[in-house]
Amino acid sequence: MCKGKVLRKSVNKLIDAADKLLLGKVIVEFAIVAQVGKPFCIATYSIESDDPMSLTSYIIFEKIDEFCTGVLRLNDDVHKKCERAAELVSKLRAPLKDELHEYRSLKVMKIAEMERIEGETPLDELQQRQRELGWIENKLKETERKLNELDQKLGPKTRADFKQYSKNIAAKAFNKMLKVYNDDGSLYRSKKVLKAVKLFNLMYLKSEPPITVLEDMVNKLRNFRIDDFDDQEFLN
Repeated sequence: MCKGKVLRKSVNKLIDAADKLLLGKVIVEFAIVAQVGKPFCIATYSIESDDPMSLTSYIIFEKIDEFCTGVLRLNDDVHKKCERAAELVSKLRAPLKDELHEYRSLKVMKIAEMERIEGETPLDELQQRQRELGWIENKLKETERKLNELDQKLGPKTRADFKQYSKNIAAKAFNKMLKVYNDDGSLYRSKKVLKAVKLFNLMYLKSEPPITVLEDMVNKLRNFRIDDFDDQEFLN
C-alpha cells in the first residue's frame, strides 16, 4: 500500500492472474470492498488508540444503519469500475454477437431467396437450398448456445447489472456485521458504547442535534460500565 492506494504493479499482477471471464466482477468487487471496508478500517485503527479520532468510530454503525434503511450510495470509483467492467464484458461477447448477427442475416436472405425461386427451380436445386438453410440454422443454434454459456460464466453484463452486483457484495458484508454485533453479547454492548461516544464529538454537537437524541446517547454511556456513567447526577 502507498498513501492509501494499492500499488499499480500489484493491481496489474492481480489482473494478469484473474480469469478474463471473471475480470469484470473482480474489478467491481475490489472497488465495493474498498468503499464498504474503508470506514471499518478507520474505526478499527482509531478505536485502538487514545487519539481523538476514536470518537468517530460510530461512523461504522451509521453505515450499517444506512444499509438497513435501503440506502447504499455507490461512490464515484465504484461507478467507474462498473462502467469499465461492462465494457470488458461487451468486448468478450462481441465476437459471438457479431457471428450471431451474421447467421441471422444469412438465414433471412436464404429464406427470401427460396421464396423467390419457389415453383421455378428444379427439385434437386431446391433441396440444395434447403440443406444450405439447414446448415445456417444449425450454426445459428450453435452460436446461440455458445453465447448463452458465455453469459452464464460472465454473470453481470451491463453497467446496471454490475451496480446491482456491487450492492449484493456490500449486502453480504453488512449482513455479516449485523449478525456479529447482534448475536455476541459483548459486541452488542460495545455497539451501544461506540454510538454513545458520538456525544463527545464537538463537530457533531456543533450541528445542534435534537435533545432527545443526546439524551439517548447519555443513557447508552452506561454500557461503559464505569461508575460515573451509572451516576444519574453525573449524567444530568
